[in-house]
Amino acid sequence: MIDQGRRRDSFLTGAFLLAASSAFSRVLGAIARIPLARLMGDEGIGLYQMAYPIYSVMLALSTTGINIAVSKLVAEKVARGQWRTASAIFQHAMRLLMILGLTGAFALALLARPISVNVVRDPRAYLAILAVSPALFLVALMAAMRGLFQGLQDMRPTAWSQVVEQIVRVITMFGLGLALLPRGIDKAAAGAVFGAVTGAVAGLIYLVRRYQAAAVMFRQNARAARDDPGQSTREIMRQIMTVAVPISLASIIMPLMQFIDMAVVPSRLQSLGHSIEQATGLYGQLSGMAYPLIYVPTIFTAGLTVSLVPAVSEAQVKNPDWVKRRTQLATRLNLMVNIPAAIGLAVLAREISVLLYNEPGAALPLIWLTPGIVFLSVQMTSGAVLQGLGRSDLPVKHLMVGAGIKLILTLLLTGTSLGIAGAALATVVGFAVNSYLNTAASARLTGESLRTLHYSVVPAAAGVAMGIAVHLTRVILASRLGDGLTTVIAIGIGIVVYGALVLLLGGISGNELAMVPLVGRFAAKLLRRLGLVRG
Repeated sequence: MIDQGRRRDSFLTGAFLLAASSAFSRVLGAIARIPLARLMGDEGIGLYQMAYPIYSVMLALSTTGINIAVSKLVAEKVARGQWRTASAIFQHAMRLLMILGLTGAFALALLARPISVNVVRDPRAYLAILAVSPALFLVALMAAMRGLFQGLQDMRPTAWSQVVEQIVRVITMFGLGLALLPRGIDKAAAGAVFGAVTGAVAGLIYLVRRYQAAAVMFRQNARAARDDPGQSTREIMRQIMTVAVPISLASIIMPLMQFIDMAVVPSRLQSLGHSIEQATGLYGQLSGMAYPLIYVPTIFTAGLTVSLVPAVSEAQVKNPDWVKRRTQLATRLNLMVNIPAAIGLAVLAREISVLLYNEPGAALPLIWLTPGIVFLSVQMTSGAVLQGLGRSDLPVKHLMVGAGIKLILTLLLTGTSLGIAGAALATVVGFAVNSYLNTAASARLTGESLRTLHYSVVPAAAGVAMGIAVHLTRVILASRLGDGLTTVIAIGIGIVVYGALVLLLGGISGNELAMVPLVGRFAAKLLRRLGLVRG
């Protein structure tokens, strides 16, 4: 645990840790789905999947905003030396999340049967929905603790608890799924879903053990803080809800944009003459294949935003100039990751679609969606800056504007000759509008632009060269090695080419490279000796 006498982790190091833990969890979860599908079959997986959307929506509404509010407010109070108030914020948030989590868990358990019968229209889903309900309470407790550590800008507990949670979840998923399969597919699905509960228990135990050291530090610093009169419960709750409510509302808008596609795209495609089956297939290529791929590169951005909110809050108190430096650094490294990802996905759209889904048709919406990776990442980064500055209401308003524009363009463009590409383009424009509004507001509040275009030059130049190298690799090797192996080799060559060009063009310094966990310091030291990086 960190304290005032020890150097805080860089917020970028925290971002890399969170990105690595999130990537590990996602990859492990994706890999686990393959044998799970073989074990339970499509019906079992269908029952398994029916429980999660409802659970995810309730979880986002009850925890997301308060988690970020805790991290922001704790960082702000600690920066002012108000440890007693910071501790009170955490305690009140924990009580609030306990109530919300417990209420949500009971509500989901009580509504499990009506939901299975009337919403998902498969009574067999009842046990799976019931099995996942206790996780709402447990994850709510974890959200409060993670918010505390994030506010202290120590991202290790959050990162490691995610890893522990996912490992235990996967073990339970297979163990109970296999053990209960002879008793029926509905019971096997419920056992697999129960992994969310055991995983949450494991993650919570880990966080509680880490919290014990934090509690001691808080008590020591609270006794030493003479200029912290504390705040009333009413004032603390007002501060928490002021930050949390807009963020919770924002968590609804992204699913709302997906709902727009579900409601509009198939019908507009049918108006072009597609059959119901064809329209559904095209919609599946967009929503089930292309969309998940464009969200993969933003794993780093997601980690960055969690780390950036408390970093900006602290900087706003201690030194406003730090806000500009940290936001610009975050923007630059964010573009360094996501611009080449967008270019690489566009160049290899068909090969990746075939490799992952055995569906070349998914390449069309994927190509049109790839610019959205950059806009989405900028939107997320600038939104985190606004949240750190205490203006969490602005990203919500901007998301609503973007959703409205997306709805209009989806209606207009999907019914034209663009077809499914029109729906993808509408999404990209929505992301672009959101990113512009967020960056403009951030520039207005900080007094300096995020310099998005300026920071795009090096990654764009290196990315184009990388794209050419990837394309040539594909042309030369495809007929000899086949699409699958060629795609893997092309991705590897693309990473090497891009990394080398970024170093040669001075896109990253040695100090920044050293922030990458595990290998960063060694790589930075080696490249400094070779004269390939500065700083």
